[in-house]
Amino acid sequence: MHHLPAMIRPGSSARLAEWIHARREEIFQRWERSVRALPGGPELPHPALIDDVPRLLDDVAQIAGEIFSGVVPPDSVSLSPAHATERFDEGVELQRVVLELAALRDSMLRSWEGERPPGPSLAEVYAIDAAIDRAIALSADRYTKNLDASRRREAADLRERELQIRVLADNLPQLAWMTDAQARPVWFNQRWYDFTGLTFEQARGEGWKAVGH
Repeated sequence: MHHLPAMIRPGSSARLAEWIHARREEIFQRWERSVRALPGGPELPHPALIDDVPRLLDDVAQIAGEIFSGVVPPDSVSLSPAHATERFDEGVELQRVVLELAALRDSMLRSWEGERPPGPSLAEVYAIDAAIDRAIALSADRYTKNLDASRRREAADLRERELQIRVLADNLPQLAWMTDAQARPVWFNQRWYDFTGLTFEQARGEGWKAVGH
């Protein structure tokens, strides 16, 4: 069962969403400065750096509003997968993706610190904090799923290349074989089997030497 953070009391989400929207550009500027100061990672141009962050901020605002209103978003809450996916495609490590989201939290909180009343209440700030935590968890999940899918594609591509090489080697007119570091045979092409009449079980170990005698 989900529970709201202790500091959050149900209230109206409209004002929180309006505040985030009104401070949108300020938050983006703070965020970009913070992210560009992060060590490591590719130096992305402005359009690629921003990519899907505006939509991500909208999603965070929605989640924060639901939390502040007393509605705990479900685990399947909608969050744009594009940011995590694009960062993955750009070769950005997961740790940096998490740091970018943490920088978004920091940018929003710094905007709040400079706000005079009636800015967001402390409870609304806790809602933003909880929303960013949810965004980090969902983005990490999306990133790891992309990584798993990429590894499966690479493994499938490797198997396909190995199959192509084996088919090519089997159709060579010459006898071909491979041995391990101890000079033990580990593979023969089909031409070798056809020529010798042996099976791999018969040829393994020292059995292959019988061919030359």
